[in-house]
Amino acid sequence: MVSAIRVGGPIWLKAIVGRAKENKAAAELELMSSTSREVCELYNGENIVRCLGSGSVWQYICLFRKGAGNGKVEFMTLQRATKDGLLIEKRGQTDKKAEQDARSPQGRNREGESTASTTGTRMVSAKQTSMQRIRRRLWKSGKQCCPSIQHSFQGLSHATQQPQQSAVIVIYDVVPEASNISLNLRHVGHQKAIWAAVILGMFLQTAVLVFFGLIEYSPKVQAFLKIDKPLPPHGFGMAFGGTLIMAIGMFFCAQVVDKSTSEDVYRPNDQFDMPLYWLQPNQTVNDQVFQSFAIFPDRSCTSLLKSRRAGTSQDNGAANKLQKQTVLGVGCGLVGFVVQFIGFRGFHPSSSLAQLVAVLIMTVARAVVRPGFAKNFGTAKLLQGFEQDWLAQQLPKSMDDGNKRQHGLPLWRIVTGRDADYRAFESLVACEKSQTPSQAPDSEAQRLLVVRKGFYGTAKADTLLFKCAAKLAVAMEKALGILFPDGPGRQGDLGFRWVIDVAMKGATQPVSIDLPYKKETLR
Repeated sequence: MVSAIRVGGPIWLKAIVGRAKENKAAAELELMSSTSREVCELYNGENIVRCLGSGSVWQYICLFRKGAGNGKVEFMTLQRATKDGLLIEKRGQTDKKAEQDARSPQGRNREGESTASTTGTRMVSAKQTSMQRIRRRLWKSGKQCCPSIQHSFQGLSHATQQPQQSAVIVIYDVVPEASNISLNLRHVGHQKAIWAAVILGMFLQTAVLVFFGLIEYSPKVQAFLKIDKPLPPHGFGMAFGGTLIMAIGMFFCAQVVDKSTSEDVYRPNDQFDMPLYWLQPNQTVNDQVFQSFAIFPDRSCTSLLKSRRAGTSQDNGAANKLQKQTVLGVGCGLVGFVVQFIGFRGFHPSSSLAQLVAVLIMTVARAVVRPGFAKNFGTAKLLQGFEQDWLAQQLPKSMDDGNKRQHGLPLWRIVTGRDADYRAFESLVACEKSQTPSQAPDSEAQRLLVVRKGFYGTAKADTLLFKCAAKLAVAMEKALGILFPDGPGRQGDLGFRWVIDVAMKGATQPVSIDLPYKKETLR
């Protein structure tokens, strides 16, 4: 009853229980299953904990195609995946306002890109002769190649390129609310146990009421309990009626707590398995330090649950209805408790003992079914600043080894110095339909680069690593603008391809980066 008052009761009821000045987030933290901008869930090294504050956790829904795929990894938003039929929304509607307010962060500084082109044109005019010599050395104009399919996507545009052919589809949500980690971890294989506990509770309470009737009307039970004299006439009626009224009040209060949140359920279609990943960067929330971890269920999930606090989107009519239901539930509960207590005083002692045994059994059942902590999950300690690199390395590995997870990151290092072979730029040309497109090097290092590029557009660009990458991209664009102010300078050329060598797992592997010429700028 106190929980219902804290969640949806009127202010005068909250004042009675000493919660008149309580913040809504405090009730959400302790009583609700939802997360919001004020309440988040994080991993503290031992278990999933709920904290007041806004924590940063990246949630990724990975759809692994059953059977053969083309080996690609596609990225798209949750809204797009639902629209394309990859995820089926079973119940409820997503928070449209939250989705509209959310903005996908951009890792590049567009103002810097424009400055790069302008500055490049001015400097080339001053040192045209020397720049021509450098261009001839950097650009091998005789060698041409078609734009790589793996490098053709920019941002989220790759989500529209035949997602049904991809081996892995990575789905991310752009709403600002925190992810529901513990709810999805407990949801794995737990619904049958919860329904079993519900049926057990209904059976026990019904059995207790039946036992009350047997005490009052069955001579055999009276003889077994050695009842020698008639029981008070009000005992059975008040014990039976009070227990029933209190159960109804508890039902109303539980419904108030249930209505305080809204749940959306997403299920994959029959073509995919759906493992979930949560990447937690190193951060401090509410004066508590949380290290970098990856959290994932110990098996594939059958559904994704999103629980949000419903009070923020309710109108006054719905809020008043919830308050009236709270008053009704609390009133029934209190009246039923008093009537039941008086009935137990005038009834046989075995009646109160039977009710106590039922309460103890349900307490144990609740603790077993919903212990308050998640158990069915695994974790991986991650290197600070390289959380998404770990998942980028897991996806190609999972396609080859059947969802096996590898802890740690392989060395991915660009070969420089004396060990590096000089390679000039190659021209990118438009491919005809009759021609076979030139593919990027099919190496593990190349796949890791492409997947990591996809993750780049899904995360918040607020870490030091992202800032360094953005500055490096701007510096490269400025340098290309200086050296090639007019782009490739030949009709039909779309840009350049830069092939570099990368040392990975003790071997040197080629990696290519396409530099298309768009809007008078090499990007």
